[in-house]
Formats: sequence, C-alpha cells, structure tokens
Amino acid sequence: MERKNKTNMKYQDNMQPQTLESLGMRIMKNGDKMQARKITQETLLRLSLYHAHKTQTWLPGSFILDQALENVQCAFEIRKYRKGGRTQQMPIPCPTERQKSIALRWILEAAQQKKKSEASFSLAQILYACFCREGKVFQRRNENNKIAEANRMSIR
Repeated sequence: MERKNKTNMKYQDNMQPQTLESLGMRIMKNGDKMQARKITQETLLRLSLYHAHKTQTWLPGSFILDQALENVQCAFEIRKYRKGGRTQQMPIPCPTERQKSIALRWILEAAQQKKKSEASFSLAQILYACFCREGKVFQRRNENNKIAEANRMSIR
C-alpha cells in the first residue's frame, strides 16, 4: 500500500538512491526526514564547492560521496571469538552492503564527534578527508586492516 503524500528526493547525477537514502536515514533524528534531507543536500553542495575551490575542477557531490565511501570501506570485519578458553580476534570477510553500512557509521560517528558548527559542514569535512584518503576514518580503516592482517593466521 503506497502513501498518498509520498515525498521524492531529487537525486544528483549518477548517485545511487540507496546510498543517499541510507545516509539521510542515518542522519535523521526524532523522525525529522525533511531536516535530514536538507542536511544531506547541503553536504553534497558543500563537497562540490570545496573540491572546486581546492582543485579548480568541478565534481558532483554525489561522486565525491561515492569515492569517499569506497575509500573507507573495509574488506574484513574483526569479530571476537572464544576459542580454547581465550578470546581471539578473527577477521571475517564482509559483504558489500555491510561494508557500506560500516563506512557510513564510521563517517557519521566522526562527524558527530567533530560537531562544532553545522552538521552539514562537519559531515562535508569528514567526507572530503575520506575522499582524499586522510583523516580519522581512513586511519580507522587502516587499523582495521592491520588487525585483520595480523590475525589472519588464526583463521585456520
């Protein structure tokens, strides 16, 4: 059964609606979907403008968001297992949907910690740092990969 007053969000360029919608849903607090959509659109605009200012070339915000998520996605997830009376960290391969959700969660956690000003501004800064392969979120991904590499032998 469809809703009568269905609001459609305008998607930019080649942006996958699932990624944009999941970002909006994770931003949303207290059920304020319009506010979440506004923050998402402002973030995409700020990403485009910031990149144009830095490099003198225009890229759509949706492309920068996709690349940032791709740069931060981890191939392995570290899970703790009890084996032989001791706890071990085991790397488990992640499906692509799980990789995207982990990356989004890490990015939003970093933006909430940084929150000195507007949400769209701090989120845009974190996403651009991920796009440039810098920042706390990218370091967290690298640490996760190092732990997975170190504990790879315990898979057997």
